[in-house]
Amino acid sequence: MNFSLGLSPVTAIYQGANRVWHWPEGAYSWAAAWANFARGQFFENGTGVAFTDLFTFTRASTATYFDADGVLQTAAVDELRFDHDPATGEPLGILIESSATRLNTYPVAGEQWSSSGTKTILSDNLFGVFNGVTVASAGAAYHRLDNPAISVTAGQEFYVRCLWKQGTSAYVRLNARNNTTDKQTTYSGPVAGTKDVSGQGAAATLELLEEKLIGDVFEWVFKATITDDGYFSFGIGPDVATVGKTCIVYGLQVTDTLSSWILSGPSASTTRASDNLSIPSTKVNDVLGGSMPDAVSLYMRGDVTYADTNEYTSAVLLNWGSALKQIQLKVDTYGSNVGSVLYRIVTASGSIYPGVPNGLQPGVNVPIASAGRCTATVASAALNGEEGTIVTSKGVPDTHDAALFFGTQGAAHIKQFALFSKDIGDEKLVEITS
Repeated sequence: MNFSLGLSPVTAIYQGANRVWHWPEGAYSWAAAWANFARGQFFENGTGVAFTDLFTFTRASTATYFDADGVLQTAAVDELRFDHDPATGEPLGILIESSATRLNTYPVAGEQWSSSGTKTILSDNLFGVFNGVTVASAGAAYHRLDNPAISVTAGQEFYVRCLWKQGTSAYVRLNARNNTTDKQTTYSGPVAGTKDVSGQGAAATLELLEEKLIGDVFEWVFKATITDDGYFSFGIGPDVATVGKTCIVYGLQVTDTLSSWILSGPSASTTRASDNLSIPSTKVNDVLGGSMPDAVSLYMRGDVTYADTNEYTSAVLLNWGSALKQIQLKVDTYGSNVGSVLYRIVTASGSIYPGVPNGLQPGVNVPIASAGRCTATVASAALNGEEGTIVTSKGVPDTHDAALFFGTQGAAHIKQFALFSKDIGDEKLVEITS
């Protein structure tokens, strides 16, 4: 995606809309660095600049994104992805993901998938990629279309993304089967229908993270935790024993972390490299005037994909500095505080965590607008218009000559970002995140 237009609204991206997510007019004038990715507008201390004047971006592989027409496009190496909701065409922002590996072969349903029912290859060209396969029951609810099996180990965690459409069967079943132990776990839906998990834990523990309706096509995203070692397959079919009842299967991918579609070739172990978006250290130093101010404030709006409810994995949306001079924006879990949105501020005197406990429930593309501030005496934060904790500061980390990285862990869409070389106060934190 080319942002060299500087101040000009990118109408092909933003579809001519004029809103600037809750920002007052002229907000760019009081930020050291300000970006509205959806409109292709970027400012340094009130002066308009081009994207490349403020940011650097790399990615060592191709990657997919949805354009405004709902077509699944492939971005070239080192090309930014400006993603859209395929159901509405709404701009979601810059898509930033950590690396992910697709573990299954042939994510697009087709001839390579086996069927225990009757299959018919279609030419629907869903999203410009998926032709679709109709699978019909031959008289049993377990008849389905199976993606080629993969080797698994006990305790392994996968993320399963699949696309399907109801045919003459109202309900569809995802089947997770360990072919070695001859055990299976199934999920039947849509959620508005049966909302049923059968054999939970037999082959795997399935957790539905998202059910999204895109036109008349459903997208499911699951977290699957494997029970035993073995050879494992995922399949989709009509959840009905009536002969001839159908559903349509478009695609399924299995990845080691939550990921957008990885379609670069049919082979297993296909890796999409991480998106590396940053404000380099020299530019941070420049916009801050060559030294660390007495106070700083940060703001980010977009969404985050956050699946974990344990304290081992977190989503890191902003990372500025390192070691004893660092400011991070994280979505994390501590004990019972699931999805806490925190600013981790580290100095030689210790760490503090202003934020909003239990602020976000795990999910896919969960909206987030967060802002935080740090002075020599106090630090605080706000999330989605809610004021968070106010804590005693341990000082302002001297990060004026450190790079600021975006989305270093997890997946997020970034619509807006701002860095302020001053304390904007709690009232403003709440205002700009509302």
